[in-house]
Amino acid sequence: MRILLMSPNDGETNLYIQRGFEALGCEVIQFDYRRHDLAYALHNAPQVNPDFILITKGEIFGPEAIEFLNGVAITAIWQFDTWFPRADYEQVIGKANYYFSMVREFVEPLRELGVNAYWVPEAACPVVHKPEELLLASERNYYVSDITFIGSLGLPIHAGRTAFLQDIAQRALDLKLDFKVFGRQYGPILSELSRCYMKTEARGVAHNKAVMGARINLEVSAMPYLDMGQSARVYRLLAAGGFVLSQRVKGEDEFFKDGEHLIYFDDAADCWRKILIYLKDKVERERIAASGCHEVLSKHLFLHRAKQILNILKEAA
Repeated sequence: MRILLMSPNDGETNLYIQRGFEALGCEVIQFDYRRHDLAYALHNAPQVNPDFILITKGEIFGPEAIEFLNGVAITAIWQFDTWFPRADYEQVIGKANYYFSMVREFVEPLRELGVNAYWVPEAACPVVHKPEELLLASERNYYVSDITFIGSLGLPIHAGRTAFLQDIAQRALDLKLDFKVFGRQYGPILSELSRCYMKTEARGVAHNKAVMGARINLEVSAMPYLDMGQSARVYRLLAAGGFVLSQRVKGEDEFFKDGEHLIYFDDAADCWRKILIYLKDKVERERIAASGCHEVLSKHLFLHRAKQILNILKEAA
């Protein structure tokens, strides 16, 4: 199958998707629609002669553009966020032949509106997300920590996360524990949390080294109340071999079992109590981390998601 992947080239998700489909023998041609205007995108799509057009996010595509692409090949939109990127998004995804949501809670309401919606969750890419040893003393000095969080801060959608991390930062500073925060900062954060902020993102090898350097990796979702409103972070932390202490996300225990693949917490106080427990238990941290890594690599890669999408197309054919 020849797939036209119309996706922002962020060097992450678009490449993970490409590798997943290529592992199944598909040919993937990428088009970064954020580098060109809509007219250019629509002009070039037929030249590729694709069997399947997969759009991620797709904020430049209106309903008419999707209708045009439907005349070129089977179309699908795969949305990776817990929010929609444009006001008429329900109309847009209603025009596509398929819509794949990473949030399970969105699927049934969208189907009631006539959208051909399916749940296709996030995943990891084993070529990128993998354990990385800290071989140099400089790496150990930089990455080793008691607690680490990797993720964005400062946007309104991050308000709950930022407040939670501020609480953890204050507790860590009071006990002189090393808490490191990597990620993009979009807005102001309080002084305690800013003292833990490393002022840089952690991607690729840096992400993996930060994960391996942390005794405890925190996972804090922006919208844990949504059914399977997961962050990609949980898959990538586990694939990189990290011990993960995760906020309880509705439905997530269907994928990852408490005490087997990771540890869940309910609020900041519960998180802190478990931080203090697991900082003292290296053997249990390593056992859970190894089990979580195996679970992701065996069931939750972009290869598995690509296979799911191809099966959906095959069943409808």
